[in-house]
Amino acid sequence: MNHRALRIPHSVFSLIVLSVFLLVSFPAPVPAIPEIPLPQRGAEVLEEAETLIYSQRGSDDQIFGLLDAAEQSFGDIGERGLRAYWIARTYLARAIRYNQFDNSRNAERAATAGLQEIEVALDGDPFSEGLRVQADLHSQMMMAKGLFYMIRNGDTARDAALDALERAPRSIKAQITVAGFLLNAPPMAGGDTEQARLVLERALAQEPASRNDRFLILGWLAQASFSLDDNDAAEQYFAEAFAIYPDSEWLLEIGDEILD
Repeated sequence: MNHRALRIPHSVFSLIVLSVFLLVSFPAPVPAIPEIPLPQRGAEVLEEAETLIYSQRGSDDQIFGLLDAAEQSFGDIGERGLRAYWIARTYLARAIRYNQFDNSRNAERAATAGLQEIEVALDGDPFSEGLRVQADLHSQMMMAKGLFYMIRNGDTARDAALDALERAPRSIKAQITVAGFLLNAPPMAGGDTEQARLVLERALAQEPASRNDRFLILGWLAQASFSLDDNDAAEQYFAEAFAIYPDSEWLLEIGDEILD
């Protein structure tokens, strides 16, 4: 039996070769990370660790054990930028914990690692949450390293925070980050306590679902109100924050000023 060879028209053959070349030379673009990424496996563990940090009810073993578990889960995320974003958040939590107890050396190491990860996440298109985490990591680094770092990197932290809020105006976390900058920066560097209170009041009006976010908003509002000589409001906000996490040393320091 004769078998005739399958003949492919030259035009079709050329099209196939061109398609293969394009697929090899130009891989499909990676989808942009959303302004507010959806939770990934490990996000609940990260939030549990953050709760222990803000409430100051957990031991280092508990907190860092949870953060290790969260980071391990995030390591399974396939998309490189998204994976880096979530891992950067675990380093941010570590830096916050170390700074709570003035462990500057480890706070600096954690913040440095977090900044390296968030740079990877932001390597493509910037997104609100990535910029917010970047700003917060710079803030933690400023706490660890002091005035010199603040002078060199304060503008970067401020711009990242403001850009994060501009990209996602209703982001609770971005509003908290911007308010923190406005409260803590000197006026010559853009600090504005009245504006900070407005940002925080808007965030509180959105009724944040996260107890951690609500706690931070109320604590900052207590501080801002006291600075603006609105003592009644300061006491009310402090009482509401105290009802959430009464063991927080950060909050108790604010209360010492308000209730003195």
